[in-house]
Amino acid sequence: MRKAAAVTGSAFMATWMYAIREFEDGVDDCQTCEDIVRGCNDNSADASINAWDEGVAFAIGSLEGTQGNSRKVGTNRRLEGDEPELPGTGPLYEYGVGFYALAERRCIDFKTCAAPLVTPPSPVPVTPVSTHPLRCGLFGSKLTGGSQVNHGLLTVHMQGNLRLRRSECATMRPIVDEIIQLMTVPLIQSTMLFAYKRETEGNTVYEDVGHGVAFAAAMLPLLHDCDIASGAKTAETLFENMKLGAISTSFSEVKSALEANYDCLGILCSSVGGIWDAAAGQYFRGAYPCGNYPPMCKDALLDANGNSTGAPICLTCGPAAYYSVREAPSNPHPKP
Repeated sequence: MRKAAAVTGSAFMATWMYAIREFEDGVDDCQTCEDIVRGCNDNSADASINAWDEGVAFAIGSLEGTQGNSRKVGTNRRLEGDEPELPGTGPLYEYGVGFYALAERRCIDFKTCAAPLVTPPSPVPVTPVSTHPLRCGLFGSKLTGGSQVNHGLLTVHMQGNLRLRRSECATMRPIVDEIIQLMTVPLIQSTMLFAYKRETEGNTVYEDVGHGVAFAAAMLPLLHDCDIASGAKTAETLFENMKLGAISTSFSEVKSALEANYDCLGILCSSVGGIWDAAAGQYFRGAYPCGNYPPMCKDALLDANGNSTGAPICLTCGPAAYYSVREAPSNPHPKP
């Protein structure tokens, strides 16, 4: 339990904070240029670019390669929460051990991967689930195509690099804010996932308890900061449910505590998604994506005797799956 907490905490709490620190350092170096020889222009961005690149390196890690190799095949590199290998089956995953790999794994767990918007034409006419061109594809809802979070991070990483090279220091605050928001999503997903595991397992799987403690600890400062502004006690709720000595864990309480702070954190329901049951092809009951539109999941049909014919019927793409009425996609970052 403690080993799992220490390993996960060092990878996704300490490193997360240090990566953010490097991005902030890059902005500070840009704003406090004192290059007397060359002057404060595009030739004086060396220090800020170096700090920015270090932030990218800490966030992604060294095992992803030039193409991003985190996927469900390959070598013995394994991350928290992997199912044990079956005898004779060989290695299951080729994941790195950093934040990039975590985001790749969570997009499968929460069905928020980003497949291409354009799909090959089908010989058989298919009725689309949603007619909105941006509700699927790069905006998530897929199980393949790479993490939506990582797609977004790579874009803003490049934007930040280019702006620092042009010494556009005043335009960097929204870029860093968006990076923080994107990097927070897998922490939320991971906290929810292990809260769900802890509740269903009765806190008996010590490794899952340890992982949950670390991810919740990474979220606590963020929730505490939101609580100061709102007077709420969501951080306390998260702590009581996810601490090492918790007798029981309520997934619904953890989920509600996190979702109550999405506006404060600048997070969309669509970015987090819900915990996906791959075997059943739908979200786990009670672990659906949040949103204030009509319910994403409705009860299954009833037979002639009034008995349920199966599990709830859940939408996985369309307005209900992506934007709540409180969300504002046109304003992806809060004001400084």
